[in-house]
Amino acid sequence: PRLGLQLVSETAFFGRSAMAARELTLLVYFVSGLLAVGAVLSAVNTLYASITARQGEFAALRAIGFRPGAVWGSVMRESVMMAAGGGVVGCLAALALDGAEFRTLVSGIGFVSFVLRMEAGVLLSGLAFAVSMGALGGVLPARASVARSVVEALQRSTTCWLVAGLAGLVAAAGMAGTAQGQG
Repeated sequence: PRLGLQLVSETAFFGRSAMAARELTLLVYFVSGLLAVGAVLSAVNTLYASITARQGEFAALRAIGFRPGAVWGSVMRESVMMAAGGGVVGCLAALALDGAEFRTLVSGIGFVSFVLRMEAGVLLSGLAFAVSMGALGGVLPARASVARSVVEALQRSTTCWLVAGLAGLVAAAGMAGTAQGQG
């Protein structure tokens, strides 16, 4: 009986294996890039929805004296903290897969097997990447949080009554303090 075998030198075999590994690495980088872009777009969408719902709150902060830069900074901090939380969850999930062995069949070579090892440097770079994506994804929503004028934002918000009440409270406290100081 004839077997469908082909004689290949060791150099040629490992050369094909190295080429398959490079192709697999490029595919991993491509898919990771797509996932990163999707994650950033998802975070931006979530932040925009959150900021739209809280536009009146941001206007209230500006009405009681917070500068637009402070409001912008708080939205950026929120974005970075959300991304850091997601990065920590991702690192924990990666740690759960530490030591897992994966096998795949590559045509012309046979089975390729690798073991996933999570090192501190890899986890830290993943966390840094998540935080940088959060910072990048927070820029436009942060800008939107201070784009409207205080009056326009309050008119479109149900928070207007809260701001009016706070303003009245601050004014009353100021008058009470003034009256005590003169008395």
